[in-house]
Amino acid sequence: MNRYEQKETARRMSHHIVIVEDEPVTQARLQAYFEQEGYRVSVTDSGAGLRDIMEHEHVSLILLDINLPDENGLMLTRALRERSTVGIILVTGRCDQIDRIVGLEMGADDYVTKPLELRELVVRVKKSFVAHRSGPPHAAKCQ
Repeated sequence: MNRYEQKETARRMSHHIVIVEDEPVTQARLQAYFEQEGYRVSVTDSGAGLRDIMEHEHVSLILLDINLPDENGLMLTRALRERSTVGIILVTGRCDQIDRIVGLEMGADDYVTKPLELRELVVRVKKSFVAHRSGPPHAAKCQ
């Protein structure tokens, strides 16, 4: 591994992505792909699980499903945005234009519909990191 690759790997590992997805196949697919890309990844299937992770760890970005078993992902987005500047990308099966608009108005930085093109999602994640300049010193923590 050359010096650039080492630096890039270290930079990616400094970013902590939380995947909030209740569908096990999608959750595992996202986790495996982002770990393969060199990111530190945590997974949960609920809003309560996300809050627990954010209480104990710095989070750089959240990939958030709208349809969660314990709460509405849009309401969770709004609650997170009131307390945090963490990057939020909604990942959902809802593809109506009104859902996109509401998601972005609630505070999401981006909105991606399933089925997912993982390479595109990685690019969107990288763009979010640039936009937020998130990383360990500035990573968001839910209050």
